[in-house]
Amino acid sequence: MRIDDVVVEALRPLWRHKLRSFLSVLSIVIGVAAVIALTTLMQSASNGVNRRVEALGANLVVVTVNPLLSSTGGAPTLSLREALALGRVHGIHGVAPATYATMLATRGNKAARITVYATGPTFAHVMQYHLAEGRDLTTAEEHHDTPVAVLGAATAHALFSRKTSPVGHVVDIGGQPYRVTGVLAPKGSLFGVNEDAIALIPLTTYQQVTQNGSVTSVYLYAVNPSHLGPVVAAVTRRLTAWLGPQNQYTIVTQSAVLTVADRVSTLLARILVSVAAISIVVGGLGILNVHVMAVSERVREIGVRKSLGARRQDILAQFLAESMLVAGIGGAIGIGIGVLLSQEAARLLRVSLEVEPHILIGALVGSLFLGLTVGLYPAFRAASLSPVDALKHQ
Repeated sequence: MRIDDVVVEALRPLWRHKLRSFLSVLSIVIGVAAVIALTTLMQSASNGVNRRVEALGANLVVVTVNPLLSSTGGAPTLSLREALALGRVHGIHGVAPATYATMLATRGNKAARITVYATGPTFAHVMQYHLAEGRDLTTAEEHHDTPVAVLGAATAHALFSRKTSPVGHVVDIGGQPYRVTGVLAPKGSLFGVNEDAIALIPLTTYQQVTQNGSVTSVYLYAVNPSHLGPVVAAVTRRLTAWLGPQNQYTIVTQSAVLTVADRVSTLLARILVSVAAISIVVGGLGILNVHVMAVSERVREIGVRKSLGARRQDILAQFLAESMLVAGIGGAIGIGIGVLLSQEAARLLRVSLEVEPHILIGALVGSLFLGLTVGLYPAFRAASLSPVDALKHQ
């Protein structure tokens, strides 16, 4: 038999038993749609996180003093002089000491809780922030403890109307007045943290207000990201000499963050897809059950066809085609529904959706393979029936 004849013969029983065929297709649709939606969303979220981490650069090295130890007073703290000295380590191109805290920023009757980074003019460059308007902090302002601030995009939006430029206005941050010199371009969120709900103020100004001369974090920009090992080792030696054991501080590289994020997202994707794939397997078992019953119901039909000259491979091809058609149709519809579901979920979660063609092709091929696999037993059972015995069947 030709392929088109096989397809036509396979479609006839599916059309005769519409409800049975619909339920079989539906079981595959649900499974494939779940797999497509979950896989696409996880892949899109993972790609988004990876891009955000990579945007900071694999060159970034972050030193953080243990806040619990330093706050108890029982551990040495990192001074501004020591933090700046880390910038002289061989292989370091830029250094940005910082101390951060959550504060309330207000202007008139408007207020916003933000993360305040007390730092210097190098922070924006090291952390890959860009200015939307105005200017950055200056070295002169840092040296003279000037009360100025650069606002993040979300902070500016919360305190000012769209028609009002924040530059030149005064805002209260932590109960202290600061004149706005610039506004940062939007950057988004990373690991659930809004990187636009921030404000940058001079570190020396913050230290004078709080009477605390310590530094909690140091952001280092390495020259060569492929040679971070010696750089981290040199920084570790200096910090150990100043602070003592390594439980007093942590050193994190962006490449390590990217590796961990990728492993976590991959693990989550595999778990979710495995759970969703169970519904596809259940759908396949449903197809198997339907076709086993179909063989029992059509024994006499198979006997008539064989007595009229149908070969064993013709019967085999027909039943395999029926099974693969059900799975293929279900897979195609499931792919469409899965893409629509992922688009809607991405819109609600505010995730940039990336539908990768190989996922869709893999889902369709997997559906067809499932149909072929579960159709083998009923197909071989039908093809092995004796024409004489089949004709005698009541």
